[in-house]
Formats: sequence, C-alpha cells, structure tokens
Amino acid sequence: MVSNELDTTLIYKESQKLFPLWLLLVLSGGLIPVFIILISSETNINLITGYMLIMLGLLFAASTIRLRFSVDSKMIVIHFFPFLLKPKKIELSNIIELKVRKYSPIKEFGGWGVRFNFLNKAICYNTPGTDYLLDILLSSSKRVQISTINNIDLENFLQSNFKDKFKRTND
Repeated sequence: MVSNELDTTLIYKESQKLFPLWLLLVLSGGLIPVFIILISSETNINLITGYMLIMLGLLFAASTIRLRFSVDSKMIVIHFFPFLLKPKKIELSNIIELKVRKYSPIKEFGGWGVRFNFLNKAICYNTPGTDYLLDILLSSSKRVQISTINNIDLENFLQSNFKDKFKRTND
C-alpha cells in the first residue's frame, strides 16, 4: 500500500547562537580594565567581587542563548529562550507558503533577537551573522521569519519534502 502522507520522522534541525564566542570574548576582555580600576581604587572588595560575579553571570547567560528550529512533516517548532518562554509551534496546515530568501536584518528589522515589522505583518527570530531566513506565510496573512545559517540545506529539504508550499527565490 502506497501512502501519500509525509514520513513523520522526516526532520530538519538548526541551531544558532545569539552571541558568537568571539563577541563574548571581546566583551569579557572589556571587564579587565574595569577590574583593574576597581582594584586600584580603594573600593570595597565585596563590591568588586559582586560586580565581577554579576558581569560573569551575564556573560554566561548570554552565551547560552540559542535560536533553534526544526521542521517535520506536521509542524515547524521554534525555540528561542528567554525570548520565547515556550516553543512556538506552527502547524503545516496553517502555512500557505515557505521560502528561503536573502534579507537585511538591520534594514528590515532594526537588529537581531525577536523583531517585528509591522508593515509586512512579520515577526522575525534572528541572530547575527545570518544573511538568509525562512519566510513563512500563514493563512492569517501574517509572516513568521527565522534566520538560517544553512540556507542551501534548508532549501533542498523544503524543495524535496514540501513541493506544494515551497517557493524558490532567485537569491
């Protein structure tokens, strides 16, 4: 018996860091002059220790922020903690069109993270260092956009598995 259903094990996964390691190292390097200034002044050692622990804690927290998304035969799931407290799930039945396109995060959204473009009714989940995104048109005419670092792999996956919803662009 031949089934026209998609294989439910079919999956595409991607993970991106919000702050790349090199940026965190640069930021942590900026703590050294502050630490030297605090030590050279007659500042309370508890204040210095508290400040350094807070700064290191913030750097550690920033290093754990990741944008993750997956696509399977039934839905697209987006994880972007702490911006999304619970995963955002988009049922494929609510999707009209999928495309991977080149974009400009600054021009279109004013930066990175969770961004809104009210003119296009779009919400974008993106990270620095990405030039492409998965553009999802929903049946509600809203758009959900997710940055991708593997645009060719994602395009091939969508073309192979979602021919009826996937639209190829000329980027």
